[in-house]
Amino acid sequence: MAAMLINRPTGLLCFLSATAGITPSLSKVGRRDIFAMANLLRSRNLHSNNSNHDYTIGRLQKPQCGRHYSTTTTPTTTNKDSAVSLTYTHIKPTKPPAAAKLLAPMIVMHGLFGSKQNWGAMSKAISNSLGIEVYAVDLRNHGDSPHQHPHTYEAMSLDIEKFMNDHNIAGKAIILGHSMGGKVAMNFALTYPSKVHSLIVDDMSPVHYPLSGDFRAYTRALKEIEKAGVKSQKEADQMLQKYEKDLGIRQFLLTNMKKQSQQSGGYVCRVPLDIIDESIENMGKWPTVPPPSTNTSSSMGEDTRQYVGPTLFISGAKSSYIQPKYYPDIEKYFPNSDIETLDTGHWVHAEKPNEFLELVKNFLTQ
Repeated sequence: MAAMLINRPTGLLCFLSATAGITPSLSKVGRRDIFAMANLLRSRNLHSNNSNHDYTIGRLQKPQCGRHYSTTTTPTTTNKDSAVSLTYTHIKPTKPPAAAKLLAPMIVMHGLFGSKQNWGAMSKAISNSLGIEVYAVDLRNHGDSPHQHPHTYEAMSLDIEKFMNDHNIAGKAIILGHSMGGKVAMNFALTYPSKVHSLIVDDMSPVHYPLSGDFRAYTRALKEIEKAGVKSQKEADQMLQKYEKDLGIRQFLLTNMKKQSQQSGGYVCRVPLDIIDESIENMGKWPTVPPPSTNTSSSMGEDTRQYVGPTLFISGAKSSYIQPKYYPDIEKYFPNSDIETLDTGHWVHAEKPNEFLELVKNFLTQ
């Protein structure tokens, strides 16, 4: 089964809206809306140090709503083949926790070609609603985090363990991940169950399925843009059109392009394209850990790990990532799990933000 991480067109409109920090009306969505949202995203200039966006790198700013303060930190790379220090946005609560058991912070992880910016609005909403700390991270080889081999779920789980140690999260954390980040979240919970308060998986299952060939095409396109030394996003978008006709998807991909200098520099990709291209196959896999001996067989290989803590899977009804045929795998790894479904595509948290937030809130407070 070929799987796509991007839905057309509603999912991209909602993703662009969430990245820009607004919540759109979803009653009427058309291509005109996508063009308008794409222009809004470009006008916000998310990668400029002169931007007024809440998540400008290395600066402490008061968001326009006046209710949250966010700090983003840029670390250095560690030694090869070791865990790396992740860039992040830290949302501090503005009120006491909504429930006595909510003393753990939340760590949020994005999907392939994404970044912590994708979760800006939702991270603030969760923190404000539940009264908890929220850390939205850039996973390795994404956003402003270090570029490092290997790009695997095992390596990214090690990075999260290091993140918790670096930030003195001595107890447990609430782990939330979407898509690729959902697999990181699941693998982390299975590998370090004592560090996980509870687990929330946004439209992903613990199974293997190959990703669409579009992703390799995207890395080739972004490499061509780098090589051409284009001076504007308009030029970059024109080059990308031969690989992708949908404006919303092109704008999503171009959030990864960063101008070298305002005067004469071309655009370079902040994602290490060679590493991502080499890792596309890995991203479709599920990282099983076979036990020393087994008398049973499975299409994925027997893996006896379990996370028995409270777990919530939130599925998009129009997405193929959580299907009834995957329920046995979910139950096998996460026996204390519930599955909720919203009428969305793959970008569940962006397409139905209010409903998504309500599910998260009910899960964590009941």
